[in-house]
This record gives sequence, structure tokens and C-alpha cells, in this order.
Amino acid sequence: MFEKFNETIKTNNLIEKNDTILMGVSGGADSVYLFFGLLSLKEKYNLNLKCAHINHGIRESAKRDELYVKSLCDKYDVEFNLLSTNMNEYALKEKLSKEEAGRKLRYDFFNKIATSKAKIALAHNFDDNMETILFRIIRGTGISGLRGIPYKRDNIIRPLLDTKRQTIEEELKKLGIPWMLDETNLINDYSRNMLRNELIPFVEKNFNTSFKESLNRLRLNSTEIYDFISKETKAYTNKNYLEVEKVIDLDQGLLNEVIRTFILRNKNNLNSIDRNHIEAFINLMKSENGKSINLPGINLYKHDDKIFAQGKTIDRNESSLNLGENFTDFGKFELSKDKLNGEHVIVIDYESINGNLKVTKRESGDRFNPIGLKGSKKLKDFFNDIKISPFLRNEIPIIRDEKDIVWVVPYRMSENNKIKEDTKNKLWIKWEEK
Repeated sequence: MFEKFNETIKTNNLIEKNDTILMGVSGGADSVYLFFGLLSLKEKYNLNLKCAHINHGIRESAKRDELYVKSLCDKYDVEFNLLSTNMNEYALKEKLSKEEAGRKLRYDFFNKIATSKAKIALAHNFDDNMETILFRIIRGTGISGLRGIPYKRDNIIRPLLDTKRQTIEEELKKLGIPWMLDETNLINDYSRNMLRNELIPFVEKNFNTSFKESLNRLRLNSTEIYDFISKETKAYTNKNYLEVEKVIDLDQGLLNEVIRTFILRNKNNLNSIDRNHIEAFINLMKSENGKSINLPGINLYKHDDKIFAQGKTIDRNESSLNLGENFTDFGKFELSKDKLNGEHVIVIDYESINGNLKVTKRESGDRFNPIGLKGSKKLKDFFNDIKISPFLRNEIPIIRDEKDIVWVVPYRMSENNKIKEDTKNKLWIKWEEK
């Protein structure tokens, strides 16, 4: 029992000793299998298991599912967390499809419950993954989309991705464990249900009895190709802008992936981005400085022979900085009275600090004294001098005390805080980008 499940966990290093794992359990066969699979590993890994269940408020049987999941948690001493909502009303309010609304409600709820170090275990299985790949093919996708659902991303793990739906149901029957049937899965109101209930069975019957296995081979081949290309594109996409001169003459296939990677980094997804948008991006690179284009969910600008992206405005909150490690919206800052090493490190006169230190974004009217220059200058003029795009300036960390700017990270510290011959106490400040 749980053979593929355990193999997937081991191969992909999904679980470690003493993990806290929040399980998404709907009461259906997949999530019940996930529940008992992780329960079987609880002692071996000393796991702290928690359960999250959502009553979407759209089925008469939803309360039945809720009570069943709660009974499992009560019986096996697992913490039970419940969200009761109305998915249809939420979809209308947020102008989302029912599928999008359900997904957003789930992930928001899971992330609210999970602690910073907890993992979230979801019950997507082998068949779900193949359906996802086919759905992406129909809508149009690149190599990235053909990789399917990832085994892990951030704090989310999916231990069932190699386990087939048939295996799940057969093993639950052998164990004498019941599960709840979501009758909406049998209704073709949702595009995924149509794939599952009509299209895939039709292809298997008339064209390829091993259609899902064929899709899986496509997934594996695409993953290998994507991993190779990712290593190649990383050198060009590790900044907040794209240098036109360095990428414009790349082979077309590599250039396309560099562009997709750049958009993904700045937009967080490739939703609605197709080949026409990639071509528009290339045309922007070939245009003169000052030109811009709007793509779905992201604006692109050409400035100083570089392409800058401006997607959704990132709200970066200011944070106080204290001795030790400080994790902020601007990245990680480490302050120490002992020497620090790294790419972005300054050392200042500790006694020159007025009050407490904090990191913020730029403010209207900011001035500071760049080290090596006499007198102050407007921060805006300083950015112009070092050719910082206007589209990036709100993302640049500014360390300041209660009186002046101490460091425009990582470009220049203040003349006011430099080490002098009579400096007795030094402070090292190190910055690591998010």
C-alpha cells in the first residue's frame, strides 16, 4: 500500500523529519488517500499533521463531506480547520470563473492557516496532471506548460502525482476506507470535467489506449528540455531588466524562452501570454528608447537599451533594522559589529547614526550626500546620474536613520556615515536581494 506515494516522497525529497504538514482534505478519494498516506508516515518522520477543509456552499452534500472529514480528524487526533463560504457568490463578486474562485479560496485559506515553516500537502494525482497538460495543449502552451503540475513549489507538496486515480480507489477499498463522492465531478459544466469524462475516454477508445502514458512521456521529455534551457536563460534573466544587446542575437528558440522567463519573473505567471506577445516583445527590443507596450497583466518599457517590466505595483513596507538578520520586503539585511563579507556590504561609523535605522522606498523630496561628493543632491538627480530607470526606483531599498539617508542600496552610502580616522565603533550592513 502507498507504494508510489512513498516513492514520490523519497525521490523528490518532499518530507523531512519533524515537518508540520497542512493537508487539504475534501473528503474525496484522492484527499482521503493523502490523509492516510501521511498518517502512515507520522511516526517515522515525527510529523505534526493538520487538516484544512473547505465547504464551498454549492452542494447539498457539502455538509456531509465536512462532517466526514471532521470525523477522520477526531478519530486520528489531527487538528481540523474549516472554512465555510459560498464559492458562486465569491466568483461573481471577484469576477472570476467558478474554477478560478475555488482555487483562490483554497490557496488563500491554506496559506492563512499554515505557519511560515509548514508545508501544504495537496492531493493532485497522476490523472489530474495528465488532464492539466492536455488542457494546456488545447489552450496553447510552451515547453514550460508541458511539464505539468510540479511536485513541489514554495511550501506546497504533491505526493500523489505519480499515483493513478484507479490505484487510489483500489487501495482505499482494500483498506476498507470510505470516501465521499462529489457529484459535480460527473457534470460537464466545468471544462476540466469535460476533458476527464468525455475527451480523454474518447481518445483512449478510438486512438490510443495508453493516451495518459503518452502524455506523461511528453511531460518527462519536456521537463528535461526545459531544465536545460532554464540553465541557459538564467544568465540573461537574473536582473530586473533585460539588456537588449546581450539577447537580441540569440537563437530564436532560446530568445523566446528568455522572454517568457523574464515575463514570468515579473508577472508571476504566463497567463494569456502567447506567441503574438513574444513577437511584440521582440519588436519592442528593436524599437528606439522610450517606446512601450502593454501585454496582458504587464507593461514593458524600453529605456537606455534595456527592457523594464512594470506589472502589478509591489507594495513594499518599511521595516526597522536591528543587529542580526532582518527579513524585509526589500530583501534580507544583516547588521553586525563584526566584519561581514558579501557582494553588497558597507561599513559605517556606528556613532554617526541618528537614532534608529530603517529601510524604506524613496520619498518625495529625498536628498542625500553621496560618498566622495561634497554637499547633498536630490535622490532623483542621483538616480539620473547612475542611469536608474524610473520604473525601478520605487523598488530600490533606502536605508535611513531618523535624520538622513545612510545607504542607497546597493549603489552608494552617505558621506556622513563613512569611517574616519577617529572612528571607534563600526557597523557592517549586508544586503541580499529577495
